[in-house]
Amino acid sequence: MSAAPPQFEPAAVAPPHEPPDAVPLAARLPAFDGLAVDPRAALEGSCLGVIGAGSIGRGVVERAARLHIGTIHVVDPGRFKAESMLTHCSLEPGEASRGEPKARSAAELASRISPAIRACYHTGPFEDLGPAALVDADMVVLATDNLAAEIAVAQHCLHLAKPLLHAAVYGDALVAQLRCYTNRPGRGPCLRCRMTAEEEDLLNGHVVFKCTGIPGDRTVVSRGRAPTMSTAFLCSLAADLTMNQVLRSVLDLGAPIADCQVEWCGYTWRTVVSPLPDRSATCRCDHRPWRVQRLGRPIEKATLRQLVAASGLSGQRTGLSVQVDNLLFVDLGLCERCGLRPVRRFLCPGREADTCGQCGGPVTAQPFFSSCPTPLSKLEGHLDVELGRLGAAGAAGVIVRGMDAGVLFHSRPDCPGKEA
Repeated sequence: MSAAPPQFEPAAVAPPHEPPDAVPLAARLPAFDGLAVDPRAALEGSCLGVIGAGSIGRGVVERAARLHIGTIHVVDPGRFKAESMLTHCSLEPGEASRGEPKARSAAELASRISPAIRACYHTGPFEDLGPAALVDADMVVLATDNLAAEIAVAQHCLHLAKPLLHAAVYGDALVAQLRCYTNRPGRGPCLRCRMTAEEEDLLNGHVVFKCTGIPGDRTVVSRGRAPTMSTAFLCSLAADLTMNQVLRSVLDLGAPIADCQVEWCGYTWRTVVSPLPDRSATCRCDHRPWRVQRLGRPIEKATLRQLVAASGLSGQRTGLSVQVDNLLFVDLGLCERCGLRPVRRFLCPGREADTCGQCGGPVTAQPFFSSCPTPLSKLEGHLDVELGRLGAAGAAGVIVRGMDAGVLFHSRPDCPGKEA
């Protein structure tokens, strides 16, 4: 039994739509002042990650497709509601009433607009994708109202030193906001550092707890999120501000904008640009950057010993840990008839760990005997076994962490290729 970690799926042009003929980018692309690069090559060669395909993110995806951004990855676990028609850009009434997945709809819209691009999507939480997600992205746009997802994306971009654009609206004051994080190693702001006590309370309220680990237990503590209360034009403006910065970055236009916040207020008709504060020494997030290294073979063919040696961290005697995608390393599982049984392999969270060799019943992973990441000392005896044989077949990425550094190994890009 092997784990199959979630991956991006390629978008297809959904019927009844027929893919149109590709329109050349040069047909409407301006001759920007100060342009020093080939705009077509730069745009078509760029990769954009969009986390959140709602009222702002969908607009970003649409505009990115019209600019022929070469690869677009879209992530959103949500579905449209009837009310989505009031705020979402380029949304057809039928999609809203049918409750279509937002990520898939946005990716398919991009494919219809520009058939030559590679549009991929994931309809689950971003956190499910693992550490190798968006490793090939040049820039990431964050446009979600989920605080837990915001922190996960911001932390991910910080580790990978990916520029992050955080777009939002405050409808009551007609404010569209864009925060620009450069995520330079060792310096600059962190999204989590800015969180207020109220936001921390909301974050904790959104956490789903399942404390016992007992099969069949559904004990949860959760709090619902309020919908985006705004107008379609304000959400569109936030998407426009975001894409303006994407274009500036890709084509190197104008003076650099780094680690700042841009706000436009419809009440005052003013735009305010202000710097974002540096990282806090008391922040709960790990600000250490990762070194990214692409393997010449599938991750599942590598052993943990080989990866640790390649990381250059093998000289550390303590503090080394390994994370394979978001898989748990399950040491022991529980059979309800026979008690604790050995598992000793990687497993997707929530999956049945094994079948009991004595009674044939299910063996379920137990939180106390499962870990992610896993201390290297706990993996003795498995260091020379290929990861595919340890349950990690199809793994996309492995992180080897030391006391003050981390190395991310990956072997393939996120998007498997666009279907015609």
